[in-house]
Amino acid sequence: MFNNKLLLVAAIALLAGCTSKQEKACQEEADVAETVMQARLNYGGFAEATYMLAGDNDELREQLRPIIHDAFEYGRGGTATYEKTKQVFRDKYYQQCMERPAP
Repeated sequence: MFNNKLLLVAAIALLAGCTSKQEKACQEEADVAETVMQARLNYGGFAEATYMLAGDNDELREQLRPIIHDAFEYGRGGTATYEKTKQVFRDKYYQQCMERPAP
């Protein structure tokens, strides 16, 4: 009986470790999404926002392109404020990340 409890505690500890790694990765992804939305709101055009985020780094431009495109397609939703728009976009990416299976 004791071994079963110990095994259960160990399994929970391992799962918690995976969850925290995934949560950290999702927080980082959400931070990037929020930064992209901030660039979208501060700089009117797609090219300007891309340059402000990635500069001349072609690899980074390609990695950010889908998020930047999504930010420019994303509607502000009526009376949403600047901060609310960034937060909702950030939350969207965090939730999408958390719904993916953990690596």
